[in-house]
Amino acid sequence: MSTSLLSAIRPTWLVGDLAACRPLSVAAFMAALAFTLSTGDVLLGQVQCPATSDGEVASTDFFASSELCSMCHSNATQAAALRDGRKRPIGPVDLWRTSMMANSSADPIWRAVVAAEVAARPALRAKIEAKCLRCHTPMASVQADLDKTPISRARFLHGKSTQARLAADGVSCTVCHQIPPEGLGKDDSFSGHFKIGDKGRIFGPHANPFSMPMYRHTGYLPTQSDHVRKSALCAACHTLFTEALGPDGSATGHTLLEQGPYV
Repeated sequence: MSTSLLSAIRPTWLVGDLAACRPLSVAAFMAALAFTLSTGDVLLGQVQCPATSDGEVASTDFFASSELCSMCHSNATQAAALRDGRKRPIGPVDLWRTSMMANSSADPIWRAVVAAEVAARPALRAKIEAKCLRCHTPMASVQADLDKTPISRARFLHGKSTQARLAADGVSCTVCHQIPPEGLGKDDSFSGHFKIGDKGRIFGPHANPFSMPMYRHTGYLPTQSDHVRKSALCAACHTLFTEALGPDGSATGHTLLEQGPYV
């Protein structure tokens, strides 16, 4: 892996001042990746990922894992609907399961980089993990805030707790489809500062949805809103600013745009 690639993917809040920015060493990064892989902490082990789900729904008052949505939004073996011209399944959940969004918490590169950053600055573990987990395990992160429990890799990426199962579902249906339109695309919404609606509404693009089936089976109310078609919704996580810190862990005063396709 090239140094330039490492520089592109590396979180930047621990890079010293702007003049001294430099990527993690290749050796340090590869060591972290090898450790992550060797411990089975990527896709298997104690982590349950969407691709290996046992079909059990994880749910709270606000969130539900994708298994609930798949009841209607994935293709059934004997069904003719939700298939393309070659009879391949194209239901929303079918297409989502193999995406980077579905596997955001299982991505081995992301896991290795977070582990390396925490190893480099153990005293900043809570801050680093809160920043990264907010968008890579958004349901678990928001739920932890509601439950007033710690946000951490130890809680989210291991075990079978409800928060861990929500984390394993990555960027799932009841996150993006519950974000209301107010404030999107503005500075206050960036870096994972999205809000989750409190009325159980699931936003979608279709006008006048027949709400009874979804509400009866899930408790969520389908609601038409054009904002789900707009990039400002995605920008809540895909516009990411990080605070640069010096070698001693203190803030340098610089804010770095780590990811900015929207801006």
